[in-house]
Amino acid sequence: MEITQPHWEAEYTSCDQLAEGYDGVSRELYKRLWEVIADLKETVPPENCGSWHEYNECNGTLVSDHWEFFTEDERAEINEVFGINSRAWAIAEHGDQF
Repeated sequence: MEITQPHWEAEYTSCDQLAEGYDGVSRELYKRLWEVIADLKETVPPENCGSWHEYNECNGTLVSDHWEFFTEDERAEINEVFGINSRAWAIAEHGDQF
């Protein structure tokens, strides 16, 4: 069985950012996104990082860091949510030409 590959935004978005800031996340996925990072401990404080992406990368909270822990259905939903929001943001920025 082939494993669904993550949307490119999974490399730049933390699990909590996806849960809290993206439209279309189901209640089940919302809960799961928080579960996978619930036991993580901060290893690098924000002041030692140059950006929020670097902070999330250093502390292992990116969606891509936990990809193997999601089910195939969850992976498909994550990719769908990223896709829907990417299109919505592009239309908002560039109009219907996109």
